[in-house]
Amino acid sequence: MKGIEVNRKELANIFGVSLNTISTWTGSKDCPYVQKPDLSYSSGNHA
Repeated sequence: MKGIEVNRKELANIFGVSLNTISTWTGSKDCPYVQKPDLSYSSGNHA
């Protein structure tokens, strides 16, 4: 089954819960989530 991607705030709004609750859910192994890649590297040649 495929769902839609939402951020933590949108997910909290959908379920009517707090962001802390979402953090608890995504911290467990029962709630799959996609983590965005860390793009905070310094500029330069990254070949």
